[in-house]
Amino acid sequence: MACRLWDTISGETLLVMEGHTNWVRSVAFSPCGKQIASASEDSTIRLWSSETGECLFVLSGHKWYVLSVAYSADGRRLVSGGMDGTIRAWDPQAGAPEAETGLILNGEAGEATVIAFSPISELIVLSSIDKTVRLWDSSSGQLISRLSGHNKRITTCAFFPDGLQIASGDVDGIVRLWEVNTNRPSSIIQELTGEVRTVAYSHDGLSIFSYHDDKAIQQWNSSTGSSRSIPLPSALDVYSFALSPNGHWFACGCRDGNIRLKNVQTDIYERFLLRGSFTAVTSMRFSHCGRWFASFDSDGVTWLWDLDSTDNHGEAVGEKFRLRGPRGFVVFPLVGDQIAVGLVSDIYCSSRIRLFDPRVTDFRQPLKELWILDRLHSMDYSPDGQRLILGTDASSVMLWNLQSDKPDVELKGHIGAVYSVAYSPCGKWILSGGKDNTARLWSGEIDSWSFVTVISGCLEAVTCVAWNPVVPMEFVTGSDDGSVRVWRISGAEAGNVSVRMHWSSHSGRLCAVDLAFEGVVGLSPINRKLLVQRSAAGRSFFFEENESLSSEECHETGTCSSDFALMPEL
Repeated sequence: MACRLWDTISGETLLVMEGHTNWVRSVAFSPCGKQIASASEDSTIRLWSSETGECLFVLSGHKWYVLSVAYSADGRRLVSGGMDGTIRAWDPQAGAPEAETGLILNGEAGEATVIAFSPISELIVLSSIDKTVRLWDSSSGQLISRLSGHNKRITTCAFFPDGLQIASGDVDGIVRLWEVNTNRPSSIIQELTGEVRTVAYSHDGLSIFSYHDDKAIQQWNSSTGSSRSIPLPSALDVYSFALSPNGHWFACGCRDGNIRLKNVQTDIYERFLLRGSFTAVTSMRFSHCGRWFASFDSDGVTWLWDLDSTDNHGEAVGEKFRLRGPRGFVVFPLVGDQIAVGLVSDIYCSSRIRLFDPRVTDFRQPLKELWILDRLHSMDYSPDGQRLILGTDASSVMLWNLQSDKPDVELKGHIGAVYSVAYSPCGKWILSGGKDNTARLWSGEIDSWSFVTVISGCLEAVTCVAWNPVVPMEFVTGSDDGSVRVWRISGAEAGNVSVRMHWSSHSGRLCAVDLAFEGVVGLSPINRKLLVQRSAAGRSFFFEENESLSSEECHETGTCSSDFALMPEL
């Protein structure tokens, strides 16, 4: 029933403001920062001094819960929205309603769950329980527009600083942008928080595609990190994702056992439809030549398709074999006609890898077979197709020369399972991602490899990794924390290898493990204090003229080993 004011640097409670007799639903700072407004389910609004915590005024008038409050840009007006369907305006300096009652709208707003004031005009925007955003003139009480498009309850809305756009968000994580002057939607943003299951570069290296376990697909600009969501029809319950080698199509493996192909640039689906079993397609892969396509379903069956023999408008007729196993996945080499099928037994905690020539119809006789006494999570061919790297529960990366009968190199360093492995296009680097929240970089050739460095920063397991096929020394990681991050290697020729993050999809929350910030310019005092507090920065900051930190704030440069969020630089 209380409001609390916090010091964002120390995390200490500065003030406790008590007085409400029911839950507080909304709070807002006045533009000058000297006053705080709180809205409560006790049907009142209270105005507080942010310096002393004293209750200045109690504003009554709503007949039911007050859900939201907002100050005008000049601080002279306060607007509130309630569950009684009314919008009211107040004079925050006098602590009284504007005019006689302060009533702007009487029963026409619905439940005004969130309300916001335009920074440049008398317009107010509010979200209602009816899944619409409504724009009103707060002076006349006239409805300007009703913006429809959300399918779920709207939880937030706000004006852009220029007052020309409105952003609204719903419980599904969908953010819609609206143009104030035209009342039209300008774009849709979907916040992807689900675990990243697949990351893949396009053939030209310009785009990255990520598939998340909340059934969302995102396309990223590999240089800038800008992105767009790729819409999936609600009727498709997508379980897996794969990108074609030419980058023009991606495949969606669905719960009903069907595989649908979609054009990357358009909303056209079903170039052709691959019909396998009637159970969910859990894993898929295109061959690099584009002829073969393999899928694995939840019945434990591997399907291989010859795309050259398919009818583009009907069912695939090029099925070559079905190979049964409890759980598995497939990979193709960059050159040659071969396929590696990994089958995992969850009961016996063991795995087998079988190599086939897809042109041969008798799948009962594999070219080679390997049994390992660990659960297999990932594998990848070397660029010359002569070796496989394996990621397993054994917390190490294993290399298998296909001319031998067992893995002959083991790269140790991860703590816990290795979930993802990938050879670089040049064949001189190996990348691995694991349950220990790190990716690890290895260098070498043939059967002689050495550890290079640990790539930290993810807050949960690194589930997938991929190399840029065009830009040397660039790779991408996907994590259970929902992030997609692009990294670049430098100094390899000089023997002083370093890996730096180029961009991240979740830059508001970074894990700065063993990082030191030196020579930083342009940070606000609050962010400098935050970095110093976490021992991630010290005396090496460059300060503006006549600007300094206290002596106790200026620790020696150190390392930061915990998560933190930087305040946005305004």
